[in-house]
Amino acid sequence: METSIQTGGFENNDAKTLVFSFAGQGRGQMVGFEWVNFFKDRPVKVVNVRDKGKAYYMGKLYYEDKDKLSRGIDSHVEMFREIIEESECENIVMTGSSLGGYASALFGILLNANYILPYSAQTFIREHPEFGRNDRPHLAEWARRAASAEDQERYFDLTDLNYDNFTGEMHFHWCTSRRDARYAKHMEEFCKMYPKNKNDGDADKGDVIDIKIHDVTWKHSKLCGRLKNNGTLNKHFDVVIK
Repeated sequence: METSIQTGGFENNDAKTLVFSFAGQGRGQMVGFEWVNFFKDRPVKVVNVRDKGKAYYMGKLYYEDKDKLSRGIDSHVEMFREIIEESECENIVMTGSSLGGYASALFGILLNANYILPYSAQTFIREHPEFGRNDRPHLAEWARRAASAEDQERYFDLTDLNYDNFTGEMHFHWCTSRRDARYAKHMEEFCKMYPKNKNDGDADKGDVIDIKIHDVTWKHSKLCGRLKNNGTLNKHFDVVIK
């Protein structure tokens, strides 16, 4: 069984930041590890995670280095918690794009990460009464098949999570593509009701959940690449890496 988890930088005892990078759906049948080169020269420890089943990380994850197989969200959380403890890092950052962005938000909340940076993330898997169905119906179906009934009930919409104990910061980034717009609106509506957010998703005014819409018509899949090319992505992580 091919590994779902790849670590790097754990020999660096001076690194105080642990970054979890969750891969998206990949291309064709291939799901590779993402963001590997982006972090390799930074003073961090890295955990690259991929979901070869393209099921929003609802199914199985195999950690080859530890010969450990986890099944379902709560099991993944325990495995990730063990990795965090092993790293001895106090600053935990989670990131990813698209379905990887969904995973970064999900596990970031469940593990109370210090910083969560999802890019072009879907924000619900099940059909939403106001915003319709997930725009990746095949991925949503694979998630449904992989998830237990309990996980479907608890983890198929980011606004259903319990944020009461979350003490970090979550910074969503979307572009103005039609594909991103529904998910941005979904979280914007949640921000208006979330008691820790007083300014409708404005981190500069102290909000915990921050919404940034990049005023360009880039394709959903191009957002991270464009932000990297213009230097914006580097700035995002310069702020959160300690």
